[in-house]
Amino acid sequence: GLQAEAMASHAWAEDNEEFEDALGSFCLLNNVGDELAVWICTLSQYQPKKNDSVVDVGPSVAEQIAIDPFTKVIESDGVRNGHGLIAVHTTTADLYSRLWCPFEMSQAIACRIVVKAAASGQYMDELRKSYDYVLESVMADCRDEARAFDFLAQRELCVETTKAQCSSKSDEAMITARVNEKGGFVTLDGLIFEVRKSMVMDLMSCDGPLQPFTLEGLW
Repeated sequence: GLQAEAMASHAWAEDNEEFEDALGSFCLLNNVGDELAVWICTLSQYQPKKNDSVVDVGPSVAEQIAIDPFTKVIESDGVRNGHGLIAVHTTTADLYSRLWCPFEMSQAIACRIVVKAAASGQYMDELRKSYDYVLESVMADCRDEARAFDFLAQRELCVETTKAQCSSKSDEAMITARVNEKGGFVTLDGLIFEVRKSMVMDLMSCDGPLQPFTLEGLW
């Protein structure tokens, strides 16, 4: 089959068009062609919705989790030597409310895989509105761009992965144990915060100082 060059870490509950938009923006901003091979769990894992009239002939979710597919993809040569783990941000779902996403980030960091982030245009537009408000209203007297961005980051980009949830108690116990083995959730929160700040700075910056942001030219 096609070898993955990146793995998408995402919330599952997000809007599909925003998800696609975020990955398209990532490819453009990273000078990647539209043929980047991204491993997406919703398209790669067998997870049917059972009902009484259909016989489930595939492996169960538990059987698939037992072979640790997420770590195997993260550690694969294609992802390791490609674009690593891409944390996808949208306005319709918080990926760090889903416990598997912190786990994927923890595994990527433990394996020393490059970690990056992608954001939909709507997600960045909402952040820009918040930044402009702080800069123009809260800090109107000084218009300190660096302080305005730090305020925005602390308010909008911090995470508390201990609050993330998982539908399976056994999966939750496994993930919690493995994250704690790699430094714990507080350490992971700090690393995720830095990744998100880097993403937002890349998208909001233009050769240094923060500039007015526009979606024109990104697509």
